Amino acid sequence: MKHSLAKITACVTLCVHAHDGSHNPLGIKEIELNNPLFSRVISAGYADTFGTEAYPRTGDPYPRTVNGRFCVTASHLLFDVSDRQHYDLNGPSTITFEFFAPRAMRVQFGYDASARAEQLRWIELKADSNIQRISMTLPDARLVNRGLSHTDFALIAEGAVSETQRPDHRHEFTLCDLQFSAAQRRETAASIEARFTFTADGEPTPVRLGLYDVRSGEISLPSDHALSIYHYDGYKQQHFNRSIWDSNDPWPHSNRYFIYAPSDYQVTLEPGDYWLVASRGPEYGIEKRRITVSPLNTHVNVNLERRVEMPGWYAGDGHVHMLRDSPEMNSYIAQIAAAEGLTVLNLLQMGNLKREYFQQYAFGKAGRYAELDAHLIPGVENPRSAVLGHTISQNIQQSLYNRNHYFDHHRQFSGYREQGAVTGYAHVDQGWYNEQRGLALDVPLGAVDFVEVMQNGQIKTDLWYSFLNLGFKLAPMAGSDYPYLDSPGSVRLYAKVEGEFSTHKWFASAKLGKSFVTNGPLIDFKVDNHQAGDEIILSQPTKLAVRATVSIATSLDELRDAALIVNGRIAESFKAADNGKISVSTRLAVDRGAWIALAVRGKQYALAHTGAVYVNFTHEGHGITDKSGIAKTMIGYLEQLNAEARASAELEYHDVGQIVGDAWRQQRPLLTKQIDSAIAIYRGMIRE
Repeated sequence: MKHSLAKITACVTLCVHAHDGSHNPLGIKEIELNNPLFSRVISAGYADTFGTEAYPRTGDPYPRTVNGRFCVTASHLLFDVSDRQHYDLNGPSTITFEFFAPRAMRVQFGYDASARAEQLRWIELKADSNIQRISMTLPDARLVNRGLSHTDFALIAEGAVSETQRPDHRHEFTLCDLQFSAAQRRETAASIEARFTFTADGEPTPVRLGLYDVRSGEISLPSDHALSIYHYDGYKQQHFNRSIWDSNDPWPHSNRYFIYAPSDYQVTLEPGDYWLVASRGPEYGIEKRRITVSPLNTHVNVNLERRVEMPGWYAGDGHVHMLRDSPEMNSYIAQIAAAEGLTVLNLLQMGNLKREYFQQYAFGKAGRYAELDAHLIPGVENPRSAVLGHTISQNIQQSLYNRNHYFDHHRQFSGYREQGAVTGYAHVDQGWYNEQRGLALDVPLGAVDFVEVMQNGQIKTDLWYSFLNLGFKLAPMAGSDYPYLDSPGSVRLYAKVEGEFSTHKWFASAKLGKSFVTNGPLIDFKVDNHQAGDEIILSQPTKLAVRATVSIATSLDELRDAALIVNGRIAESFKAADNGKISVSTRLAVDRGAWIALAVRGKQYALAHTGAVYVNFTHEGHGITDKSGIAKTMIGYLEQLNAEARASAELEYHDVGQIVGDAWRQQRPLLTKQIDSAIAIYRGMIRE
């Protein structure tokens, strides 16, 4: 069946409809094109779909006339093909575009493929004064609404793609027509009502689940029993593990789509063979088995066994965004946390200078919820800017959102700490939002508890190590930043809790750095019987006994080595033994202040890092002797605060692009005293 976007009318100008702002963090806007091929066509201020990111900075799509034809110019467009026309396709399809490109450029095309979550192609457009026609064969298009906002394919101008940002003519494309010729819908064979029950160590548990047809590699479409998450602007059942970004969660199937299934999951399947992949966090690893579904075999039991015991250690994700504006959403979210083996899920209401997103219905005791040993704790990622970075305050009692003092992070942190919150910076060392400036200002003034060093499949330590070397205490944090980066729990913080678990104890340990961050390796680390976060007071040189054991579920990865880190440098390395574990037993000579930690690598993707043990020698602190170079670098960051705000660097440019510059100019003088105090502290560290 063939359909054509025969005419793009001027309705684009008049019929751009923004979604409700408070539930629309991406600035999604619907565009009426009056064509039966599409249920919806949308654009957005930020788009994340099919493995690509779009950062448009030129406003809404707009119509134009080219050689007497109506066309539309946009940075990106996302298309939801009408399910009545084309849904769950099986077989090759053809898509034909007509572009106008007076200068050469490229357009990225992503689509909903049958057995691959991130399916991207580049469309090469030559310079041409005429409209050019380009056709593509899509051998594996499935079109089951798995893109952003339930779309099926996307077009993004080269200059609007995150890694190829260009503010020139390549930031927009002009589309004049689109035709789609698709295979027929998938023919459904005789189906079977299959039932799957999941347990962990014999107890019912929800899981992360993939059911993949052995022949085609396609994932079975979820039933209504699958758990749903509110994803940006609507509920979503199918998710995927990223593979083309820096992060690459282990998943033993080339099709990285998955669902969250309750402990008793029922779904309609065609008879045949399937790969079943189920997981519940790093303590359990990943279960993969081949199953046969037939009229004689409709019930499958899966028991996940704990592969690594970690008594007294409890996992949490420090940075998750999920709309939770009603208590009715609690149970679904708690089941998802339990499916990832998370004891603590920090649900962060996110804000900018204009508004807040991912609303939580309450903070403090009224906003907490526990089920299946998973605890939902509300907090905020706010203030957030590309001037000073993004801040996080966990376990708060009430929001202190204040536009008039938005850039005064110290004021916000102080207020949240009075509530018993834990405060820190997100995305540290990622190079996205100038968090080095905010840290340079707030760390010496004692306002920061943690730095989010593990995210996006990486551990970034430069800034963290620098502040530790200056003599400041900072705990590590890990956050998935769902839905922007990874799935909940893809990276996590394990915090040590003595005795019976409570969230109060967990946050107290996280604040002190009695913890480690990880995406798989599990660590027991002590220095002279002191754990990470502890301080050892010495009055004379000595040798400290360092002991550690590192384990990993082999279905995730194999361990490579562990590095004993002293003052940011590797003091000694330890290889994995034949049993797959790493054992550390050494004595470390100490004759001055120091901080000590353990960093771990796997053979493929696995990473972990403990918090620091602080050695305070003769009451002079744990910082390095010569702090001059680092202190001068920090002063340089603070001097950058004299510059104007760069609006285009803001993630929600569609929200704050027109106001951030004026707000920064107005509020910058309020920080003068703080900046001067921080600079004075750093100057006191510089040797003449």
